[in-house]
Amino acid sequence: MSDKSPRDEFDEELPAFDEDWVRSAAHSESSAEERADRYARISAGHQRVQDGEQSWRGDSKRQQRGGLSLARWILAIVGILLLIVFVVWLLDSGRPLVDEGPVAYVGGDEINQSLEQNTAVQLTKADFPPPGADAQATRILPAVQPPAVPGQFDFLTEVGGEPVTYSPCRRLEVVVNPRGGPPGSYEAVEQTVEQIRQATGLDITVAGETDETYSSGRDPVQPERYGNKWAPILVTWTESALVPQFQGSAVGLGGSLQVTTKKAPASYVTGEITLNREYFSQPTTAGLLKEVLLHEFGHVIGLGHVDDAEQVMTSEALGGRPLGTGDLAGLALLGQGPCTPKL
Repeated sequence: MSDKSPRDEFDEELPAFDEDWVRSAAHSESSAEERADRYARISAGHQRVQDGEQSWRGDSKRQQRGGLSLARWILAIVGILLLIVFVVWLLDSGRPLVDEGPVAYVGGDEINQSLEQNTAVQLTKADFPPPGADAQATRILPAVQPPAVPGQFDFLTEVGGEPVTYSPCRRLEVVVNPRGGPPGSYEAVEQTVEQIRQATGLDITVAGETDETYSSGRDPVQPERYGNKWAPILVTWTESALVPQFQGSAVGLGGSLQVTTKKAPASYVTGEITLNREYFSQPTTAGLLKEVLLHEFGHVIGLGHVDDAEQVMTSEALGGRPLGTGDLAGLALLGQGPCTPKL
């Protein structure tokens, strides 16, 4: 019987302890400090699990920042989609995206043409008011000198090489029917007329409101409404269905009535401006209103279209464009026409 215990026999079967192999293992620490640090990290992780923290999901601040970033991306994508839908809606509705961007065709001298046809067909000498109403023998305001270096301008009508003009010896009145116009439209007309007054030297002012509406065959003398004199220049906002030109791309029309007698040269005596009511009811067209009014008053005074994009009298309104040097030159010359006290 052997004197060795089972334990002794088991120990004899084990290989000798190889300390060099243990020290070379990949998981071993080179010092007691490293082992202590590893044990501390493990202990801290166990403690977080016991406290209910899910440390296996990573740092809580990094996770929170990642969630907020994702939310911002989602909001940005939704915002872009909404912007695209809004832009498409604006394009479909035919309105400008911004006041300075899109163009609006402001029409030509169609009203002038229709009034000339009305003159040939209906107006006779018996229809004229008493000569010299609202007029005097000499010009009322000083003449305005055109810019030294003007841009492009053109006149609507010339007779004998001279442009047809309003008489600088006559007080010109403008009346406004604000029905259907956007907020501030009356004030916009007043501001425009003041610019025309300063640019032409014509005594033109806004006299007030009227209930008269747009008509392509407007009566140039309306004693019951305005007295026995040439009717004032009329500004209205009209439904697009009532103006054939508004069925296309035009948003405004303006022109004046030209008359000629044996005793007086050709002269403008009254005018008319009408603007597309539906177009200018949209908030996005507010910046275009003043420029279109300047353009149409340019037609009323006697300016035609030009190709110079620096001038208000180009056929495309961009919004907020002021009178250019060509506009100012043409208006100044149109304000120096002959006096016609016999009209």
